[in-house]
Order: sequence, then C-alpha cells, then structure tokens
Amino acid sequence: MCSNVAARIARICAAIEELAGPPSEQNGASAPVGEAAGPGPDRADDDVAGRLAAIWAMIADADPELARRLPGYLAAGD
Repeated sequence: MCSNVAARIARICAAIEELAGPPSEQNGASAPVGEAAGPGPDRADDDVAGRLAAIWAMIADADPELARRLPGYLAAGD
C-alpha cells in the first residue's frame, strides 16, 4: 500500500515538474523570429489547462475526499 501511494505522489511530482519546466520546442517557443511559432498562445493555454486537469485527476485519484471538497474551495474563491 505504501509503495502505491509513493508511486502516485512521484507521478504527480513529475507531472508538476514537467509543467513548470522550460517550454519545449514542440510548442514553438524556440522558433526563430519570423518563422512559424507552433500552436500559438491559445493552443499553449489549452495544453497547460489539459496538463493541469491531468494533474488534478491524479490528485483526485490519490485522495477522493479532497476531490469531493473541490467545489467548496472553488466557491470560496469567488
């Protein structure tokens, strides 16, 4: 059981570190000036949102009680 929790935490940490890392060449961040810059800002935002959603899904899977409380946290921020 403990190794399962540790593995989940390790996957969550790796996903967060990957998201926080420098932009990849895939999203066009390193394209020279005047050349196509990849998916553009809207696509990049969608990619970040999707990656954050995947991280949240991993957290919710690891702690269903936390996931259950999310709507209350979101309402408190309004």
